[in-house]
Amino acid sequence: MVMMSKAVTPQHVRVLSGHEGEVYACAWHPATNVLASGSGDSTARIWSLEAGSAEEPLVLRHIADGADSSPEVCALDWNRDGTLLATGSYDAIGRIWTKGGELQNYLRGHEGAIFSLKWNRRGDYVVTASFDESTIVWDAARGTKLQQFKFHKDACLDVHWRSNEMFASCSRDKDIFVCEVGKKAYIRVYKGDPTSAIGHHDEVNNIKWDPTGKYLASSSDDCTARIWDASSDSLLHTLSHEGKIYSLDWGQPSAGSQLPLMLATASCDHTTKVWDAMVGRCILVLSGHTEPVYSVAFSPDSRFLATGAFDNKLLLYSMETGDLVKSHHSRRAEGAGIYEVRWNAAGNKVAACYADKGVSVIDFQG
Repeated sequence: MVMMSKAVTPQHVRVLSGHEGEVYACAWHPATNVLASGSGDSTARIWSLEAGSAEEPLVLRHIADGADSSPEVCALDWNRDGTLLATGSYDAIGRIWTKGGELQNYLRGHEGAIFSLKWNRRGDYVVTASFDESTIVWDAARGTKLQQFKFHKDACLDVHWRSNEMFASCSRDKDIFVCEVGKKAYIRVYKGDPTSAIGHHDEVNNIKWDPTGKYLASSSDDCTARIWDASSDSLLHTLSHEGKIYSLDWGQPSAGSQLPLMLATASCDHTTKVWDAMVGRCILVLSGHTEPVYSVAFSPDSRFLATGAFDNKLLLYSMETGDLVKSHHSRRAEGAGIYEVRWNAAGNKVAACYADKGVSVIDFQG
């Protein structure tokens, strides 16, 4: 059955208002309909969308009384069981909060803005990537620096765990390092090189391991995404767009699905492409946007893909048919585009955070 494209009706959209600055990031609680958002207003907010929940969010302030700066909150991540939220901001400090909004620990040690942070699967470490060209692994329970890695030569833009001890980092320096906690030397480097067909030719914006940890995907301002084989330390595929690639996401179909292991890439060329990751072949070109696409996210079962762009549109596609099945145009102010889109754990809601201070949650089943 082919699903018909239709706009999301107003009754199936919930607008979360309260931020006073651009909303850069959002993250769903791993088990409930609780959403965290991070903004340029120096706050993160925790919104409960459970039935019967209070309308007002918990406000996590990232500035002390009397401080002379207002740090933007641009990174956040829940731990695996959803008891703790980690946030990173432009004041170079990471913070760990309880689900109830209480500040548990500061993560002090960087000398520049924190652009990305992630919990490991076990929930005892947080890794942060900073403008100061380093990554730090933290003991989350104590709030102490466990190990700092200083291999990059420019700002670190993203990090992602492969296992409880091993992670990858990427940077404006075009390089990707794989590091392991407890080891002083890096495990491997995928070296950027403008003269080579192997390494990236420009800054690397986003990296992500596939769910099995066998493959690492990276996206870059050089208009390519690349898939690296961790077992053989080799480049598997180079995937091309006509513009810079801002973000990517893996799609791993459930057992019995006819879909392959997929990689989605979002680009400045206004398109999203979906690739068969094993053969490096483009299987879908999604061209519903008219402005740069900043974020992509597969649903938990990988049957659907959400895309968000600076045309203020959130689009939802079926991976089985390639059809656009839902669309939401926020009708916000011009230029107030979407920075990030995220699915909840149940796969029936999608959150989008906007440059005009707003957060919208779309009921996908509506």
